[in-house]
Amino acid sequence: MLEKILFVLLILFTMIRFVYSGTIFTTIYTLLLIFVPLIYLWKKKGFYLFNFNIKDSIQSIGLNTGISVVFVCIIMFISLFFNNINWLNLLSINFLDILKILVIAFFQEMFFRYFVQENMVKYTNKILGILLTSLIFAITAFPPISISIIYLIMSLYIGWIFENTKDIYGATFANFIVSLIVFVMV
Repeated sequence: MLEKILFVLLILFTMIRFVYSGTIFTTIYTLLLIFVPLIYLWKKKGFYLFNFNIKDSIQSIGLNTGISVVFVCIIMFISLFFNNINWLNLLSINFLDILKILVIAFFQEMFFRYFVQENMVKYTNKILGILLTSLIFAITAFPPISISIIYLIMSLYIGWIFENTKDIYGATFANFIVSLIVFVMV
């Protein structure tokens, strides 16, 4: 029952994102990112966060790292094309910024992979579930539209790898790398 309520709230929240993205939206999004995975961790017994296969983790981290480098190159090309690189952010980034981006990437992946994607796959099928999850992720990730397309494609790839390995660490690492570059460039 709790899963269904949270799932309906997520869909409503995503639709609101099309119209409004102010401070209240950001606060609700942050609360969803933190508390839904924790509630899901508490309720669900088949959670793979601490019970993982090292072979799947290495494979997932390797595949996700490789593709995140490709996405970083695409983002840099788009940023150069639109001339919106803020090189001062690169010089002013500090450890707390990096840590914040890492924590956000971890909770985003926990939320979107363990909660959203698993429920989407459960209620539809594997391909449609990954596609719908990726669309929701791209809509709610806050980037400009040119970067949203990159997030959509990245999320499709990460979702497919996650669906086959159930490893959150590779997904988190790929999200972290791309989000760090987006943070520096925007």
